[in-house]
Amino acid sequence: MNKIFALAALGCVLLGGPAAAIAGDSATLTFSLYIPERDAAAWRDLAVANIASGHDANAAMAYRRVLESDPKDAVALRFLGDHALKAGDGASARIYYERLLVVLDPQTDEAVRLRGMLAGQ
Repeated sequence: MNKIFALAALGCVLLGGPAAAIAGDSATLTFSLYIPERDAAAWRDLAVANIASGHDANAAMAYRRVLESDPKDAVALRFLGDHALKAGDGASARIYYERLLVVLDPQTDEAVRLRGMLAGQ
C-alpha cells in the first residue's frame, strides 16, 4: 500500500497534478511519509520526480535515503557529489565522489575523470 501512495505522488509531481500546487518541500515531505524507510527503489523514484520538477534539494534528501539502504548506489552518489559541488561544499562532494570511485569500474571514463578531478582539488 505504501508503494501505491509513493507512485501516486510521483505521478502528481511529474504530471503537474494536485502535488504541483504544493510547494516542493511540502510535497516531498508529505509523500516521503508514505515511503518505507528501507525502500530504496521508492526513494530513488521520488528523487527522480524531484529532479524532473526542478527540486534538486528535495532530490538530494531522497538520494540520501537511498544510500541508507543501498550505500553503493552509483546514481545517488554521483548526484549527491554534483549537488554538493554546485552548492560550494567541496568537502562533502569529495566524500561522495570517493565513495563513487569505490563502486565504479576503475577503467571507465567517469572513474578516470573523477580521479583527475579529486587529484586537482
